[in-house]
Amino acid sequence: MISDNYDSFIHLINDFLVRKRLKIMRWPQLSTWREVRNSIWIFLGENYELMTWRLTPTEVQRVLGLRIDFKAEAIATLKS
Repeated sequence: MISDNYDSFIHLINDFLVRKRLKIMRWPQLSTWREVRNSIWIFLGENYELMTWRLTPTEVQRVLGLRIDFKAEAIATLKS
């Protein structure tokens, strides 16, 4: 009976330490992500929300031209 309690106690402590370790291991990842995000905001400036992320038809044609699963004729029929 005592060994069962001892094993349960050891498992409880081990689980607790593993969870704490995983949380601590994420700190550098979160810090790196925050630095990247801040760098992007600095690069884009104050009007970063006004930027459009859409591709122009010419850019779409150029990207599709790099792929082998699209025929040149089909790409040429896209609006430009």
